[in-house]
Amino acid sequence: MSKDCIEVKRISEVLELPADDSTRRHVEACPRCSAILASYQGFLNEEITAGSDPDEADARLTAFLASEIGVLREEVRDAAGTKDHAWKDFLPRIMKTFYLRPAWVAALLVIIAAGVYGVLWWHPWTPDKTVLRGPSQAEVSQPLTLSTPQRISGEGVRLEWTPMAGADAYQVRFYDRNLNEIVRLEPTNETALIVGRSMFPAQLPAKLIWRVVALEQGDEIGSSDAASLEFP
Repeated sequence: MSKDCIEVKRISEVLELPADDSTRRHVEACPRCSAILASYQGFLNEEITAGSDPDEADARLTAFLASEIGVLREEVRDAAGTKDHAWKDFLPRIMKTFYLRPAWVAALLVIIAAGVYGVLWWHPWTPDKTVLRGPSQAEVSQPLTLSTPQRISGEGVRLEWTPMAGADAYQVRFYDRNLNEIVRLEPTNETALIVGRSMFPAQLPAKLIWRVVALEQGDEIGSSDAASLEFP
């Protein structure tokens, strides 16, 4: 198809052009355009079926199209006018339907009950358990508790204490009556040790105060209450 080819809808105009017109000459020389023109001429030359009335058929077709267009316009106008009321009328229509058809209501209730039963059967209800915020019992550090010193043979005294959660070492410290620190032993991972009077300076009084400090990688994480200690 070239730029000089005529559109199909204008093919009827070619027959009205003089023979020396450039468009007419193109149509006759162009295979495409000449084929279209031939088809159109064949359509025009087709014999009319006996008993048919083209004018009447055309009039009936025109009337039919006009009526259909009118109906379509009415439907569009009605749809636009009732669009805003569609949702407002929806619930009353549903309620009216259920009222007039009680069997539907019963069926709906059965379906809902079956669904609820199914949910409860697969996921039985259990009362909620109260969840207390904060560390668990295992996470709470147990306080250090000192045992009563036990005298052993000679000048020895056995000191013992309960372990503390999280502690990897313990340090025993001794004080005078004014709570001035006198001696601090090396940390130990044991929860008991034996001390003797000879481990302390000679001027140290026979009665002391002691306590244990819990350590975790060298950091203090807790300590016991102070208790009295007396060497034999």
